[in-house]
Amino acid sequence: MGRKILKVSDIATLKALSNPVRMRILGLLRNGGKRTVGQISAQTGIAPGSASYHLQKLEEVGLVRRADRGKGDHRQSWWETSPAVIEPDLDEGETSGLETEVAIRRASAQSYADAYGRYLGNYGTIPKEWHDSEIGFDSILRLTPSELDVLRAELDDVLSSWQERFRNRSEGDGSEQVLVIVSGFVWNP
Repeated sequence: MGRKILKVSDIATLKALSNPVRMRILGLLRNGGKRTVGQISAQTGIAPGSASYHLQKLEEVGLVRRADRGKGDHRQSWWETSPAVIEPDLDEGETSGLETEVAIRRASAQSYADAYGRYLGNYGTIPKEWHDSEIGFDSILRLTPSELDVLRAELDDVLSSWQERFRNRSEGDGSEQVLVIVSGFVWNP
């Protein structure tokens, strides 16, 4: 099973991606489907002009594209992206590539922290059963790189099976979109 992964090696594309606002917009489009600038702005709190700017930067490097408007208002611009998860694929030892990869990983970590912050900011409006069901734990394991690869693949399979099992859910059926973040890296106490 597993996620669809898009390996990106172009430095300009990766630099465009290394911005938490752009990551948030990409995540919204990847998980929620095509949106207008107004919808992106309303759902994220990003000013429409800023959302347009970031969409244009993402479009310049091919990470988003203008979507078919269908029968809707032709004055609105619709945007979409691939459902693939984007991962850096850079040459080992390339200094600018390493700096860019670190910038992307920092932006990703900030994006996750911001998402959890928004959740906590709305905590009082979220029903208690969601509080009680929240996942939050960590574990320090002693692994080799190949064992960490196996763990990543197994966890990816678990999440992919859950995505497949509940992919037809929609608003109004008692479900909510739940962000599950899995990280595993060399621990520095």
